[in-house]
Amino acid sequence: MKKELVVVQRNKFIRGDFSFLEVRDIKILKLLVSKVNATSKEFNDYYYFTKDEVRTFEFNERNIHSYIKTSLRKLSSVFVIIKNDDKEEVEISLVGKIIYDKKNGIYKVPLSSDLKEYLLDIKKEFTKYKLENLINLKRKEEIKLYEYFKSISFEVFVVSIDNLKAIMELNKKSFESFFNFHKKLKESILTINTYTDIQINFKILKVNKQSKNIQFNIKRFEISKTSFLTIENLISKYSNKNIMLNNDLYTVKTLELSEGYVILSVYSKELNLVGKLKFRNLEDCDGYLEKEIHPIK
Repeated sequence: MKKELVVVQRNKFIRGDFSFLEVRDIKILKLLVSKVNATSKEFNDYYYFTKDEVRTFEFNERNIHSYIKTSLRKLSSVFVIIKNDDKEEVEISLVGKIIYDKKNGIYKVPLSSDLKEYLLDIKKEFTKYKLENLINLKRKEEIKLYEYFKSISFEVFVVSIDNLKAIMELNKKSFESFFNFHKKLKESILTINTYTDIQINFKILKVNKQSKNIQFNIKRFEISKTSFLTIENLISKYSNKNIMLNNDLYTVKTLELSEGYVILSVYSKELNLVGKLKFRNLEDCDGYLEKEIHPIK
């Protein structure tokens, strides 16, 4: 983001049910929220954003205007469900009418008065993070999980698997399988660890030999923009560079995220062999390659 935008929300809103929204809708909603002054008592008449701000999320859409309009229409027509307690649920609207300033390429969107309780005059029970942390979170469950972790004050805590599925909004029948759920959780946490300002480790806790709960450990830190790592910039940095493995020369070919790990593919022309190295995150991979790159003499 050109300008540092910060998202501030009450924790109740973060933990609401966003089932009717897709990842693009949530990102545009959070962009709007980042425009709000959380210490104010009233919303502005409109909040403004541009196509370029939306492009920062890397949606890879050719017709970005149509994409934004579709998302804003969705935001104006759905409700988010907030649980006040076990007995009461509240359905709240999100945005009002949408105005597009063609000349300046600006979208003007009013936030619903229903959101005042969750976005204004905030003094307690809230979560704050830089909008840039959402750029590389490509799936809704990753955003939901990231916001949930940010809203928790503890460094170590335990969540039941059923509650975690609800938090991540994993409602498909396929996630009744522990294998599928565990795989999705690992992939989501790898992405969060790689691209955001928190680092998460977890372990499964078993009760009567059944996996029931998950214990999380969270480290929190600020991202240095100069060290912000992505798959793309590591490929650019190391592609076609050489490393030595067991005294054989290999060339770096590709990097990808797979099943909760960073996979580095290397090729030996002499051996006609492709090998793969596995890392926990991009930082580990970058650190390894920094040390092992072999100059051609």
